[in-house]
Amino acid sequence: MADANSRQGTQVGRQQGRRPRPSKVLGLILSQSLCLSLCLSLCLSLTSVAHAAPRNKPPASVLALLYGEPIRRAEAEAAIGGDHLGHPLALRQAVVAVLDLRLALRGMQPGAVRTLTAQAETLAAEVEAHQGGPAAWTAQLAALGQTPTAWRRAALTRLAVAAQLPGDATSVTEAAIVDRYQRRWGRFVAPAQVLLSEIAVPLASDATPEVERARAVLIAAHERLERSEPFAQVAKTLSQTPDASRGGDRGWVGADVLDVALRNALDALQPGQRTRPVQSAWGLHILWLRERQAARKLSLAEARPLVVAQLAAERGQVARRQWLDSARAKAEKAGQLRWMVPK
Repeated sequence: MADANSRQGTQVGRQQGRRPRPSKVLGLILSQSLCLSLCLSLCLSLTSVAHAAPRNKPPASVLALLYGEPIRRAEAEAAIGGDHLGHPLALRQAVVAVLDLRLALRGMQPGAVRTLTAQAETLAAEVEAHQGGPAAWTAQLAALGQTPTAWRRAALTRLAVAAQLPGDATSVTEAAIVDRYQRRWGRFVAPAQVLLSEIAVPLASDATPEVERARAVLIAAHERLERSEPFAQVAKTLSQTPDASRGGDRGWVGADVLDVALRNALDALQPGQRTRPVQSAWGLHILWLRERQAARKLSLAEARPLVVAQLAAERGQVARRQWLDSARAKAEKAGQLRWMVPK
């Protein structure tokens, strides 16, 4: 009996000291790995949520306060064009532009503001027409990250500040005029000019029907000219430009301000010749080159108005910037300028 009990105890001891089977070890490792993976996933998820929360936060609608008046995001972004929209630096510059305009107009009488606004609109219309129309002007500004709204704001700011500067802020002395001419005399050149008449039809878009209608007008004009009909008479009948009533007479035009396509077409002509229909950023044209004048250096007397304009513009730019900086510093010192976003 004692031997039996001894053998039974030995077997139990062996069973208790026996090493676990491999399948049980693998199951234990997998269970622990699964728990660890779940914990890590949970931690990463919580971290992602914590980091994503600021990104998902809607952008502030008010970017700054000036004398209690908000400068809103939509107002600033209206001045940002092209691919620059959404760029922090472009937004910062747009807010500063709105701030400058508010400072420039602050304290002015409503009548004066309306007058200056009308002047800025007139300037904008002139530039728009010179650049080939609304579409071409908007595209050029977009390439610079701006919009027509930005240009009008800047123009109005310049006019408003200039109206408040001292009378001698842009005055120049005779010594400064002579010095500028002598230092840069090689730059004071009368550009090459051409005496032009034209028959032209504007194009607001590249839509096929519109292009075909304009082309039909130019083809009809070309055929009439080929039959030796006077250019002025054809222009009065078919041209769709402000100078049509003058027989298409554009007068003397600087070759450097012409559209590239028109300039290239004229380069192949001699005075008295005309182009075939040519397309520019503005529309379709037939040009008659009446005379050509080569570029030449200007004397001091001839260059004087240009020199004075340059110096006055430079002095005016400096004076306007100083005026705005002073107005902004005054607002900050009084606690009336508050940025709602980091500078």
